[in-house]
Amino acid sequence: MEIDLGWNEFKEWLGKGLKAMRLVGVSDENAEEVGYRFGEMLNRYIDPSNREQRLIKELWDQGNEIERRALGSMIARLVERDTLERKKPSRLSKESGPDETTEGRKKP
Repeated sequence: MEIDLGWNEFKEWLGKGLKAMRLVGVSDENAEEVGYRFGEMLNRYIDPSNREQRLIKELWDQGNEIERRALGSMIARLVERDTLERKKPSRLSKESGPDETTEGRKKP
């Protein structure tokens, strides 16, 4: 089976799962365990559909349990960070007024 998502869509997909766990009050320790088990399931049954997923699979295959848990934790932090950053307004849009573009030049 293949999850045919681009990298950003894949991170968003994972982010929705993390958000759901946070909303129901899953502890960090339990979320880490679920993430590890989910990673094991993905590794066994899902074919990577892009180079980022392939890299994660290759790293997962090379790691022992401790390294796999660390990789899962890092991926979770990456997904959470990216999800939070997307929701924040751009720093550039705050600095430039309504008459400026994001490059800081005046609109014609």
